[in-house]
Amino acid sequence: MKKGLPIKAASGCGAVQPNVAGKSAYLNRAAFSDPAPFTLGNVSVLSTVRGCGYFDEDLGVDKGFPFGEEKRVSVGAYFTNLFNRHQFLGLNSNIDSPGFGTFTSSNFPRTIQLYVKLTF
Repeated sequence: MKKGLPIKAASGCGAVQPNVAGKSAYLNRAAFSDPAPFTLGNVSVLSTVRGCGYFDEDLGVDKGFPFGEEKRVSVGAYFTNLFNRHQFLGLNSNIDSPGFGTFTSSNFPRTIQLYVKLTF
């Protein structure tokens, strides 16, 4: 690791934009270099570099309609990751890779499940 250079290329996970040139890197490639052959590098733990935070709002909505004495129809929906917030995963930490310092994937997108249930 080179002294005096910032480790992070982005100011935070909100500034990372995958597939956008110049904005897809989370780590600053210039701050790192390969160690000499048959030697160990000088990076042990990057205490100032953490993964991105994770916000996940799930919501379930259900409405029941009774009919008859013992029958009921329920209609509802389940929303997973309601606001479609992303969490970047898989930070590429291989210095020899062209994608060094970038995230390789993100979490699941918003899913919606609708249902109708008849209870008798």
